[in-house]
Amino acid sequence: VGPIIVPFTGIHGFLPWGIGIAFVLMGLIPLLFVRIRDVSEDGGHGNVFAVLGRAPVLFACVGAATVFDSVIISFFTIFATRNGVPLAAASSMLAAGIVAGVVFFYPLGLWADRWSKSGVVVICAIGTVISCLLLAPLIATPLIWPLVVLIFTAAFGVYVVALAIIGDVFKGRDMVAASAAVAAMWGVGGIVGPPIAGWMIDNFGINSFPVTLSGVYTMLLVGLLLQRGRVVKHV
Repeated sequence: VGPIIVPFTGIHGFLPWGIGIAFVLMGLIPLLFVRIRDVSEDGGHGNVFAVLGRAPVLFACVGAATVFDSVIISFFTIFATRNGVPLAAASSMLAAGIVAGVVFFYPLGLWADRWSKSGVVVICAIGTVISCLLLAPLIATPLIWPLVVLIFTAAFGVYVVALAIIGDVFKGRDMVAASAAVAAMWGVGGIVGPPIAGWMIDNFGINSFPVTLSGVYTMLLVGLLLQRGRVVKHV
């Protein structure tokens, strides 16, 4: 919703911020009806570091997606406008990618369930690397629209399937620890991603932005290669 409203509200003044605040407050309403219960069936507490050690590549998938999310939200509009795309069109592209990422969660999940979750993770990571490298040459062409859809679908597909694998592998107190690890990865990705991308842009130009995104998923592919495509050491 955020990128969609920017062409109508502009980026100056309180209005766009006020709309964002309103949506955050609306998101708090369901929490009033949530009841917390202990999900651990065997007592004790899960160990976050033990969970991370059991599936480092799995949580690297989450980390890659969080870096992607923070970087592309922060810099895509700047990247597009500096390459001659109008601000309204750039915001619409970003919105289209976000919506596509949500819509294609379902077919990706179905594909992963019927074929191979690890295989889908690998294919999505490869797709992200290739499509990000095509951003710069295609940014000012009509092909940028399907490309943005592909990028968001593939990049967040890694994250969605990783969550499904977490649900398959971890139970009870380990699931609680795994959930904490996922939350931690979101925090780390949000803190680390934008400064690195900003440094790359400052030193190598705006077109280093898609290279940075591609590099994140390339490192993930290296980890998958070292694990022979397996995202969990022991199941």
